[in-house]
Amino acid sequence: MSRARTSAAIGLAAFIALAAVGCAPETPAEPEPTAAPAIEVEPSGDGVLVIGTVTDAAAGGAAIVAGVELAVREINQAGSIGDGPVQVYHRAASNPSAVDELVARGADVVIAPASVVLEAREGLPVIVVTPSTAPSEQMLAVLQQLEPALADFTGATEAYAAAVEAALAAVLAEDDGGASIEAQLAKVSAGDAECFSFGECLSARAAGFEMAFAGPSR
Repeated sequence: MSRARTSAAIGLAAFIALAAVGCAPETPAEPEPTAAPAIEVEPSGDGVLVIGTVTDAAAGGAAIVAGVELAVREINQAGSIGDGPVQVYHRAASNPSAVDELVARGADVVIAPASVVLEAREGLPVIVVTPSTAPSEQMLAVLQQLEPALADFTGATEAYAAAVEAALAAVLAEDDGGASIEAQLAKVSAGDAECFSFGECLSARAAGFEMAFAGPSR
């Protein structure tokens, strides 16, 4: 083959190669992940947060009631939610109409030990507590003033925390409806400003921080 033909063949091959590269399909870019849309809950509250409990006397029921009562007292002292003070009603698990009676009272959330199985109700979240922790000496002193005849306060700490969580969730939702509270419960402890009571968490929020409720410190 002559040198001219060789050069022509090389040039033609190079042209074909460049054309092939130019026509090759581009690899599509990986789509960027998008944040899941926030779930919007229609407000359903009436302006007053109502907490109910369903307890079993054999599973620390009296201690749970005492813990919730203490929390509600402190919540109302720190400032009401909505249009009035937080209300609380207690029912025994042995009462087959316990939940119906709480609903009739306007309960927005129910606190119950793990040993009590309740029928699921739409718009009525149940915060389950497992009595396991004895309160600190300081908290115990306050609880004994509320219930001087009670000897065992195991479970009061968890019940106190559950009531505060429900109230803080209502604050975040700006609504006391059960569905709104349920949607905000996880956020109560997800912030960066650790707080140990309803009042402390409100102060952190007022200062521009995201609250991280860590349970009672006492």
